Amino acid sequence: MPSNNLTLFQNVALPRLATSGQTSTVGEPSLANNGAEIYYSGNWYAARSLDNAASWSYVNPFTTFPSADGGFCCDQTLIYDPTRNITIWLLQYVRQNNTNTLRVVVKKGTGGGVFDFFHDLKPGNVNPAWAAEWFDYNSAALSNNYLYITTNSFSGNTWQRAVVFRISLDNLAAGGALSYDFFSTTTNGSLRCTLGAGDTMYFGSHNNLSQVRVFTWPESSTTVTFNNVNVTSWTDGAYSAPGPDGRNWLTRTDGRITGAFLANGVIGFLWTANAQTGRPQPYVRVVRIDAATKALVSEPDIWNSTFAYAYPDGCANVAGGVGISLFRGGGPIFPTHVVGVSQGAGWLLADTKAGTSGPQDGKWGDYVTCRRHAPDGVTFIASGYTLQGGALQSNIEPRYVHFGVNTVSMVSIASAAFPGVVLRMDGRGVTQPTGPGGGFVNCQFGASKWEKFILETQADGTIAIASVEFPGVYLRMDGRGVTQPSDPGGGFVNCQFGASKWEKFRLETQSDGTVAIASVEFPGVYLRMDGRGVTQPSGPGGGFVNCQFGARSWEKFNIVPV
Repeated sequence: MPSNNLTLFQNVALPRLATSGQTSTVGEPSLANNGAEIYYSGNWYAARSLDNAASWSYVNPFTTFPSADGGFCCDQTLIYDPTRNITIWLLQYVRQNNTNTLRVVVKKGTGGGVFDFFHDLKPGNVNPAWAAEWFDYNSAALSNNYLYITTNSFSGNTWQRAVVFRISLDNLAAGGALSYDFFSTTTNGSLRCTLGAGDTMYFGSHNNLSQVRVFTWPESSTTVTFNNVNVTSWTDGAYSAPGPDGRNWLTRTDGRITGAFLANGVIGFLWTANAQTGRPQPYVRVVRIDAATKALVSEPDIWNSTFAYAYPDGCANVAGGVGISLFRGGGPIFPTHVVGVSQGAGWLLADTKAGTSGPQDGKWGDYVTCRRHAPDGVTFIASGYTLQGGALQSNIEPRYVHFGVNTVSMVSIASAAFPGVVLRMDGRGVTQPTGPGGGFVNCQFGASKWEKFILETQADGTIAIASVEFPGVYLRMDGRGVTQPSDPGGGFVNCQFGASKWEKFRLETQSDGTVAIASVEFPGVYLRMDGRGVTQPSGPGGGFVNCQFGARSWEKFNIVPV
């Protein structure tokens, strides 16, 4: 990603009305968006916006759903599946009679009520031997076809095991009876699944302070395998980073993995490490591991000698860029929320809001959330919070942040149906805007100069596809008359100088991990590529590019960095 244009497209404080004052310094905020509809949760509230964060309404997690066990407790997690157009919401309930409930709520589409149906997971129903255990510290991630829920299981206050549930997304979307596979381990706790997984889910945990265990669970198998990966040694223990008021906001911090992502075949794990020689403040450990070989690739840690970084989460976009959400604080800085993107071998970071106090009770965390924005697939959304005007729970101000870079590094747009075939744009002569556009768009075998593009995020969150070879020239789609699927497709695709309505698109992730390129101006219309006969490079290119109603095999692509 370019290193000079990290942009906060939206940076919104949730009003007190949206939380009903039910905030905590252990904020644990999560979020998910489906276009302009946003769900946001934290301790001990939930909120919903139907107008892209312009306004918010409070959703009471204590009363919105039927009660279970001792009532709603605390931890919540949100995630959106764009392929099936469902929002998934996890809620944890208070333990009663030595057990509790983890609720899986499903919301279909946008608008309407807060939810459509829910399912409950109880330890004793999963395994009768766990009847006197309770679930805590939950997270969620998606692969092409499954929802993965991680949790720890305790007997009393004693940790017993970590569990990963695998639930069919198709079944969830259809409202069918809950069924699942699960994996459990009594060796590794606080498992974290990778955001951005395809047909294989990876998840990880620490073996010790110099080794990570990477678990592999293919969608096609019920068997989980693991590899141990040595990493640079780090330090745990009692964390401390007092700020200007002397308050230590890291009193409950530990080294659990709090973020995991998969980007361009590389697994990433993030966690908070304690100060050590050469790192005088607590900092964020980042390890990148080759998914195929399980070899350590790099360790682009986030640290500063003056203040601490802590509680990271990260996710990958469709082009393999990584976004992160985390905090910094200590020394001259009150706890402050930060977002960032991967930048070469490091990170580009920006504050979203500086805090004005440390927590009176010394408590913070235990997590924040970073998600891929839907539907653009390239930018990110993040949850965070700070203290404003005081040190109490009532002074917590949660934030919704939509961020990313205005451009993504050069990519080719490769057909999923025709291996080796990519989009080609001839922008010669396109030097000013014209009604019908100009130039020529077709296919090429392999990516050279005319097959390289920049994905530019627009102010409204859509994407424009810009030619690298022809500055100012963009992909144009005329989808008039394309109202139902047809074998030859229809409409017209060419070039335009500058990006207006017909040059704006959304990247929609498909169930097989590919993306479809959807017109914003013509709902339901997608870029179509017929690459038949394109088997070697040629000067004029070949094949045919036009439009299709709906996304089938010829409308699926891979966004490949070049």
